[in-house]
Amino acid sequence: MNDTNIRGDSDVDIVVQLNSSCFPDISGLTPEEQQLYNQSRQNATHTDQEFRADVIQSLQLYFGAPSIQVGNKSLQVLPGSGRLAADVVTCIQYRKYLAFRGTYEQNFIEGIGFHAQNGEFVVHFPMLHYENGTKKNAEAQDWFKPTVRLFKNIRSHMVDHNLISVDLAPSYFLECMIYNVPSEEFGSSFSDTFCNIVNWLAKQNMDGFVCQNEQYMLFGTHPEQWSKDKAAQFLEAATNLWRNWR
Repeated sequence: MNDTNIRGDSDVDIVVQLNSSCFPDISGLTPEEQQLYNQSRQNATHTDQEFRADVIQSLQLYFGAPSIQVGNKSLQVLPGSGRLAADVVTCIQYRKYLAFRGTYEQNFIEGIGFHAQNGEFVVHFPMLHYENGTKKNAEAQDWFKPTVRLFKNIRSHMVDHNLISVDLAPSYFLECMIYNVPSEEFGSSFSDTFCNIVNWLAKQNMDGFVCQNEQYMLFGTHPEQWSKDKAAQFLEAATNLWRNWR
């Protein structure tokens, strides 16, 4: 659990991962290491799409086909009697190689990878996201995760009252943006923390902001990145909400 979920956003996120195959990124290796890796590698016996089909079949057999909705990136198990909804992501281990000198002497950053149904190749680093968030929370004296929940609740309130569009500020991007705020801006009270963070962010150009996994830049044109214009719109809307709160 990431400990930043809020009421109304309390479905269960499940990753089902195949580790007998992997997606390798060897672009960071030296030419000699790449050659050594290619000599050592074996062809996968199971693709991510085949694994996804296996998981869909298993879920349909257990819960019944009508309870399973197949989306572009994830599967959804619909809520039932005594059961919460669950978003299920099927994936294969992703390895971002840092060094390779042999099967038993290698170093890589582990993530997850899968092909969406529209053909897009998606890579995430959920364990790094969690570990970095936990470290940030400790550095911010246990204020980081509560503050993320504060901003997510603000987002939900503004969406519910038609102050922003539902797709303006996805929860993941909000969390990543707040992750870039210095730890000394957190604490004392929620009102002080909110003002400190909004004021600090208003002074930044955000060009160097990273995702919480620290493997990607937060802003850019990739589908897994956010827009600085949308971030600015969210901050303006949140500031106006604060000023006009009754």
